[in-house]
Amino acid sequence: MTKEVLLDVGVILDYVLGTGDYTSVQYIIDKISNHQLYGFFPAGLVPLLSHLFEQKVTETPHSSTTYSKDKLKEVMSHLQLITTTGKDISAILDTGSSLTIEAAKRVCPDVMFITDCLSSLKQSKAFTPGAFVEYYKNRRKKKTDQVFFLNLKREYTNLMEEVDQALLSVGAKAQYIMGPEVSQFETDAASYIGTKHAIGVASGTDALVLALRALAIHQREQEFFNEEDLIITSAFTFTATGDAILRAGATPLFVGIDPDSFNLNVEHVKKALSTDHVDKHRIVGILPVHLFGHSCDMDAIMNIAEQHSLFVLEDVAQAFGAEWKGEKLGSIGTIGAFSFYPTKNLGGFGDGGLVTTCDDRLAELVGMLLGHGGKDKYNVEHIGYNSRLDTIQASILQVKMRYIDEFNLRRRKIAEFYDQGLQDLKDIKLPLLYYDSYQHIYHQYTICVTDGRRDQLRSALKEKGIDTMVYYPIPLHQMKVFDGQCVKGEELENVESVCSEVLNLPIGPLTSCEEVELVVTSIREFFYGGN
Repeated sequence: MTKEVLLDVGVILDYVLGTGDYTSVQYIIDKISNHQLYGFFPAGLVPLLSHLFEQKVTETPHSSTTYSKDKLKEVMSHLQLITTTGKDISAILDTGSSLTIEAAKRVCPDVMFITDCLSSLKQSKAFTPGAFVEYYKNRRKKKTDQVFFLNLKREYTNLMEEVDQALLSVGAKAQYIMGPEVSQFETDAASYIGTKHAIGVASGTDALVLALRALAIHQREQEFFNEEDLIITSAFTFTATGDAILRAGATPLFVGIDPDSFNLNVEHVKKALSTDHVDKHRIVGILPVHLFGHSCDMDAIMNIAEQHSLFVLEDVAQAFGAEWKGEKLGSIGTIGAFSFYPTKNLGGFGDGGLVTTCDDRLAELVGMLLGHGGKDKYNVEHIGYNSRLDTIQASILQVKMRYIDEFNLRRRKIAEFYDQGLQDLKDIKLPLLYYDSYQHIYHQYTICVTDGRRDQLRSALKEKGIDTMVYYPIPLHQMKVFDGQCVKGEELENVESVCSEVLNLPIGPLTSCEEVELVVTSIREFFYGGN
């Protein structure tokens, strides 16, 4: 159970000075520091807090004054400040409610108010520290709260001050298209990933399309590939991967996967290159998808590409920050494509994408294509797009990228907990453990339910309030859009089998230990009655 709580000034002072119901306040602060509660403090009360604090500490010895300031600094490091707007003031004039609570409800509609003020306790969802602790402990025993598959609201709450500051800064500058935040984010991303260039675009799908279009222009000196041009990719991925190949004029050649990693099967790639079934087609490139945050075998793929003079476009939509042998994904192939869709491990507040490369010409072409096809939009050279990364999205991504390594590490810790709790269950198959070569970042934690009861398990978890997802129920080679517009490699049966077994469990970076424990316990109860 994770709840948002708003701490009144008196409650903060009790904690800082060790007065009042100190034990209960300490309990609440501990839960906030462990991310079991999210704590807020209205910014409008900062001057009042400062005034009261100065009054009280002057009555104590000098040693206590220093201690109190340290405690104040500590508690404020765990709280998010909520600003008050004119709208909040208008609301209290209309309703007569508390300004403090109205300001908090704008961010957290269900926030609980912790106060020792008798008049404030008349408000809805207001508790004394002691009463809240009792309420919280009772609710934990019931375990009735929903476990979200990915709690984006919680993520915003965790980064609220920094994100709000970034948004306000964009608004103040009013440079909404290609503002300085875009170029700064591109610079930061290129440095982090280890490429010479990083170009922001409007979505992950656009990143794939623009990368392929740039490759066609650069390598073939034509706007698009031809239908005879085949690009090898996995049949087990999101639609955009195969769709981007069609949009670039080429034909996808779908091959099977490694059932342990869910990624492109290198042996199937070799077979596709050595058989005659492609007839009049010619293979021009490989599009490996680092699915669920797990790297493909990039050594093998790059060796194959070099032997056959093929380009490699890495689809890194689900693996920002993941590595292969110490190198960040998106820096190994000819060019890389990322997605910043909100559910990605680095996600914005809408669509966004990135193209990475060390090739100057490819970077130049992508930069032209995203802006209608030319360096001068009034005199374009290529068939282009309107595919710029919004300044607002870039500003948010700048904030969130500061925490990407920490959040990816949290995902790995959650995955370890799942591994330990589920490893002895014979009816499910756990995702491949990450080795030194891979550094899996677990964008998804994907199990396979091997006894044919995947949908039953999912329903049972739903009844307990646990969200799950199925990525992906239908392989690309069976989708209508690719009927007659793809070439099917051999051994696609393993993809179809995996599609009927996969189940994705909650693994957001801020998923609590209690929530993960509930998922594990519920799965064990389904199969073995909890034993």
